[in-house]
Amino acid sequence: MNIKKEIKENKWTGQGINAVPLVFESATSSLFSLHKTLGFSYTKFYCAYKGKFSEGNYWNNDLERLAKILLKKLEDKKYLPWLVKTYFKEFNEAARIHKVIDKTDLKKVSYDELVDIAQKANTCIRQSLGIAHIIESFSIVADDILKEKLKKEIGDTKEFNETFSLLISPVKRPFIIEYDELLNKYFKTHNKKYISEIQKKFYWIKNNYSGKRELTEEIIIEESKEAKSFKRINYKQLKEKKEKIIKELKLSKELKRLIRVTEEFAYLQDERKKNSMIAVDYFCRVGDELIKRSPLTKSEFYYLLPQELNKEHLNLSFKKELRKRMKEFTLVNIKGKIHITHEYVPEKENENVEIINGMPTSLGTAVGRVKVCRNISQLGKVEEGDILVAPMTRPEYVPAMKKAAAIVTDEGGLTCHAAVIARELNKPCIIGTKIATKVLKDNDLVEVKAHHGTVRRIS
Repeated sequence: MNIKKEIKENKWTGQGINAVPLVFESATSSLFSLHKTLGFSYTKFYCAYKGKFSEGNYWNNDLERLAKILLKKLEDKKYLPWLVKTYFKEFNEAARIHKVIDKTDLKKVSYDELVDIAQKANTCIRQSLGIAHIIESFSIVADDILKEKLKKEIGDTKEFNETFSLLISPVKRPFIIEYDELLNKYFKTHNKKYISEIQKKFYWIKNNYSGKRELTEEIIIEESKEAKSFKRINYKQLKEKKEKIIKELKLSKELKRLIRVTEEFAYLQDERKKNSMIAVDYFCRVGDELIKRSPLTKSEFYYLLPQELNKEHLNLSFKKELRKRMKEFTLVNIKGKIHITHEYVPEKENENVEIINGMPTSLGTAVGRVKVCRNISQLGKVEEGDILVAPMTRPEYVPAMKKAAAIVTDEGGLTCHAAVIARELNKPCIIGTKIATKVLKDNDLVEVKAHHGTVRRIS
């Protein structure tokens, strides 16, 4: 298979993230198992790795095809509750394995048993996303559908973007807000009981697809200093305000149904993210013990693929292949069949444009210097008043988001992390630009006009 040709001849929607293959490829494998429960699945996905940064890409044809199927199925009022219930039912299997790991002294089990436990824990990462991975097809494609339907019903008024932003707002509190509230309690009281409570409840919150990171006392103390940044949205009042607007606008049943779907998917996506980070935590506990008994280094180990997590590949003879991957490689998955090249193959080259367009999710205007953060190691360069530009954001981006005057992302849909948190921070946010990280450079002076969904370079 000519991987470069496959990538260049197709259109993709990418997500830049920190990731290692043994973790991330397990997560993306859920794309190809959806048909077992839903009757339909994604068919293509590719990921380009360079160090611990990767660019995961959905095939646009899949997103559009699955969005149409999903939107049709969601016309049945029973389908969405069934979808949510089924996701949690399937994740309960992963939770059961996690409980077994809690009760197991990993240091005392045999090598064969440890490999078996590691395989099961790795599968839990896939189950943590499960059928909720269908959300991407809705959130990435449905933005435009929802926006166009709303324009037809209320007209393209001056206040349109403000109304749209309100109508797509989640009505349930995301986990990052609960975490922030506990940080704020510690900051106000300096009572160390809150540190213990935070560590017990959110031990997983610093994890990502590149592995496990301990939530230390030092991290909690440092982040508590910024905890006051959130404006503390009253979700009860927000829900009432939305209901009032929906009633005043006399929206159609179809549009009201789609708004309810965005609310439920925002909640499900938040739960999915939490569960995936928990699954990563458990897998890395087992994986780190397995590394101690393996000839592979920690870095080499995490560059295995999920199907290689066995004694056949946990040996010295496989080191050469793993070291090649650690530099750079690209993996294309077509219906579960893996194709690899030892090169980093990005989707497209940089584009030269002066005005970037995207979807406004939190309104306002800001002017500042760009800081492009393609991975978490670059977040430290964000200073007060900068414009944070990222492929997408995740919980580990929140400290930088608090400093930023505005947030701009390449990707994301109605229910994405950047959209949710920007509203909480009351900061301008534009998502889904596709090209922001490719066009903008550090220290570019830009104006972000979220009301218009534009980012403009200032000479």
